[in-house]
Amino acid sequence: MQAAGKEREEGRRAGDGDGSGSSGRIASKFAELRARNERGLVTYAMTGFPSERASVSAVSGMIRGGADVIELGFPFSDPLADGPAIQEASSGALGRGATFEGFLRTASRIRRANRDVPLVLMTYTNILYNLGYDRAASMISDAGIDGIILPDMAADESAPYVAAARRCGLDTIFLASPNTPAGRLRRIASLSTGFLYMVAVYGTTGVRGGRAGRRAGKAGSSSVAGYALDAIRRAKRTAGRPRTRLPIGVGFGISSPADVRQYVGAGADAIIVGSAYTKIIKESAPRDVEKNVSAFTRRLKAATRGAS
Repeated sequence: MQAAGKEREEGRRAGDGDGSGSSGRIASKFAELRARNERGLVTYAMTGFPSERASVSAVSGMIRGGADVIELGFPFSDPLADGPAIQEASSGALGRGATFEGFLRTASRIRRANRDVPLVLMTYTNILYNLGYDRAASMISDAGIDGIILPDMAADESAPYVAAARRCGLDTIFLASPNTPAGRLRRIASLSTGFLYMVAVYGTTGVRGGRAGRRAGKAGSSSVAGYALDAIRRAKRTAGRPRTRLPIGVGFGISSPADVRQYVGAGADAIIVGSAYTKIIKESAPRDVEKNVSAFTRRLKAATRGAS
């Protein structure tokens, strides 16, 4: 993985001086988006579901469709933050013998094919803790990954993890919820680099409103809650001020261009979509995964453009 590690170092240098606390591909991407007056689209694929080939094809489709950042999921046996679609994908990948070493090989393969796209690992704390944070961070960085999301990582217990990630140049992307108090939100933001992940809804991930991803992507009405829009505005005031320039990403329950437009209107810097992609990947024939994912991505990405 030495070549991927070299590209990782070049990616870190490329983003130096952004001001968001991030100094790599993610920072560079958000700077590029600001210059184009766009919001980012962050897309998710569970590696190994329903096969490695399918997850690699899905990532190719996301990139073809205009995704700005790719989340690569590594399965966990008790994914508490995830809804039924991603839980099923996680169980399926584990049932097929998913290993962290296999994940890293897949991530390296994706990085070799896509030099510039930011890649983020999304998994759970025990995976990294059991490996040791320093060892895990080094392996992750060498695979060409730019940042980490751990939904169950408590801010008050995160110092060893954050220190290890920083030593390897990895962004640490923390989650906040709509009812996170202002003081705690500032603390979470201070630990976050790359972007802050604002959870849009109470509960787990998943498509809201009873619509499958493809159907919602075509014409579905938005099911965005008013409190989610208020939370984004509050997060922008608290954590996204010009001094820090920390972007605010919003995720959970987003499945349509209508959802994207509402969150963009509330000031979100990035829109994060996961379960809707998982459904599309599951329901597509292997030969159609890349095509179907690309088409859905183009519809979502179009809704992020021309933001005020």
